[in-house]
Amino acid sequence: MRLLLALALVAATSVGPGCIRNSARRGIEPTWMELDPATFEVGETTRADVLDTVGVPSQVLALEEGTALYYLLERSRADGLILLLYNQRVESSYFDRAIFFFDGAGVLTEFSVSEGAGAR
Repeated sequence: MRLLLALALVAATSVGPGCIRNSARRGIEPTWMELDPATFEVGETTRADVLDTVGVPSQVLALEEGTALYYLLERSRADGLILLLYNQRVESSYFDRAIFFFDGAGVLTEFSVSEGAGAR
């Protein structure tokens, strides 16, 4: 009986309370955040210009009358507490995005970047 109690005590203390922290990054580096949005001019900038400036997109979307280049970076961070009877985990995710729309000739018709572009 004492041996069983001692083993239970050892197991309880070795699997007892703990903390967790993890982080992850998915997507591509947000190089568009470092650029002045005035770098891109509707009606002037071409798809090739955007590809040369920003790089390979996360997705290329085929539209009815053109294409769109979509760039995405997701960052997440989680903190938690592990106890014997109660566990808690809090996760926060942040997204940096940019999307560029082009007509059939490959000329920029519209674009949008994450807030703060040009400020980092």
